[in-house]
Amino acid sequence: MKVLHVISSLASKLGGTVELVRTLSAALLGQGCSVTIVSLDEDRDISTLPRGISHVALGRPRLNIRYSFSLRLLDWLSCNARAFDVVIVHGIWQFASLAALIRLPALGVPYVIYAHGMLTDHSLFWIKTKIPKKLFYWAFVERHTLANAAAVVFTSEWELLHSRRAAKATKLRGVVIRNGLAAAPRLESQEPEQFCPQVSQGDPYFLCLGRLDPVKGLDIALRSLASIEFPRVRLVIAGTGEPGYEQHLRTLVSGLGISHRVDFVGHVQGTRKWALVRNAHALMAPSHHENFGIAIVEALSVGCPVLTTRNVAIWQEIERFQAGLIFGADVNECGGAIRNLLQLDPKEYLRYRDNALSCFDHEFSIEVTARALLHLFGTFRNTQSDTKRP
Repeated sequence: MKVLHVISSLASKLGGTVELVRTLSAALLGQGCSVTIVSLDEDRDISTLPRGISHVALGRPRLNIRYSFSLRLLDWLSCNARAFDVVIVHGIWQFASLAALIRLPALGVPYVIYAHGMLTDHSLFWIKTKIPKKLFYWAFVERHTLANAAAVVFTSEWELLHSRRAAKATKLRGVVIRNGLAAAPRLESQEPEQFCPQVSQGDPYFLCLGRLDPVKGLDIALRSLASIEFPRVRLVIAGTGEPGYEQHLRTLVSGLGISHRVDFVGHVQGTRKWALVRNAHALMAPSHHENFGIAIVEALSVGCPVLTTRNVAIWQEIERFQAGLIFGADVNECGGAIRNLLQLDPKEYLRYRDNALSCFDHEFSIEVTARALLHLFGTFRNTQSDTKRP
């Protein structure tokens, strides 16, 4: 089967969606598929992809970079889309999904949209100033892209439930296919000090990993750290975001008087990322909303316990496996969770680490995700005939 991914950018700093495309592509390749990714990147902007996956970089859009409008994408789909059995479009509210609607139905090529949490009520109404623009775009564009998709993929029952308003409005075909990840790589050196010198051996640190955005609740993590009675405990923040928001976080750290206990290490990947995750006392994700949480699953894959909220779609799996602690998205509950984890005796803490590995092995294997997608693709009827393929 020939599979095409369409995504605005493969820049690794954009976080979980890009990581999913990379790992899912490798898993589909392992299932015998031919995989191509088309994006609006310059070659120098993208991370190295697994061998065997083709990548077409059409170049950055010249107009409205955030929306990623690209006539080159339309032209490329017109010339090449019929060579594929199915197209996976990642994300909505950008030109990629509209390009799929404009070109693919006429060519008889089914397309699937990964919503990536963008249809939940929280996402739709989180930023009040964007609501009028989204309603306008919804009426004239997005509801049609969703209604004409062969399927819209949600990564959890939680995400589908919280997207029911959009689903009802479009009568889309929603399916739940849980995200998965490949097993974490083995590292010869796992010392985090070489990547974050401030983390001295023996001092526990909590890790916030991923894109820096208000929805991630980083202010809760910082205020909670300031409230606990463990002066040697640190917080490592690994990620980048809008410069104004990053500066807001740094100002908050200074105002709370915890500059000596918080380390901003920027975007991390590869060996650097895995060393920090493996050695963290726990991953902290006090999110106000998270439709899946790639960083959380990465932590589970190396046996790192997770502290997160009930606003994260996979919190029930973490609670069921006792792979971490769940709390409400406020400072008091977050601070209490930090204290509870720090006060565990070593044997009990190691049990949490073992449970994290079990949770990953049973719930978040990328091979299971790939097989579920292939089963979904098998239900489609591609209206184009083989004789029309180039």
